[in-house]
Amino acid sequence: MKNNLSEWLFQPFKRIAGIEAFVIGLIIAAFTAVIGSFSGVVFDGIIDVHFEKELTMSKSLICMVIDIVSLVLFMYLAGLIVAKGFRFVDMLGTMTLSRAPFILISIAGFIASPPAVQEIFRNPFVIFESKGFIVMMLLTIPVIFWVIILMYRAFTITTGVNNTKSLVAFSFAFFVAELISKLIILYIYIV
Repeated sequence: MKNNLSEWLFQPFKRIAGIEAFVIGLIIAAFTAVIGSFSGVVFDGIIDVHFEKELTMSKSLICMVIDIVSLVLFMYLAGLIVAKGFRFVDMLGTMTLSRAPFILISIAGFIASPPAVQEIFRNPFVIFESKGFIVMMLLTIPVIFWVIILMYRAFTITTGVNNTKSLVAFSFAFFVAELISKLIILYIYIV
């Protein structure tokens, strides 16, 4: 039983991929964005999580779509460099599903009450006054690592390649996807 649970938590792509993974991942992503819009948690980058007091549902959903499209596009391109013969729909499904743990952060946003940025600049230790915010920060770090592990496993299982070349291609695609998603979101909401 323990191995089965561990496999579902860290290697679900051995059992689920393609359109099925995409549909499940998309449903979880939609719930994550909707819950985040109520809890004030926005995913404004493929692994970025921030608080936003006046977050709208449309902004939350748009950010989620931009994140997923950026992630899938650049992982697919990186996959083409290291492998031949894998399906786009498998990359789409596994990468979308790899972001599922973010729903935990959306839910945890309800217990966090972050101090205002101006307060943090005046007194950085003010963050330790909110127990909910501390819990949120402690939860965010392992969840982000979990998502990155899932992304890498999704990449290697989808492409069928797990070597140094795949690690380099994944890392490059990861950073480019993060940069592009951030730039698009900033452009949309600042300009």
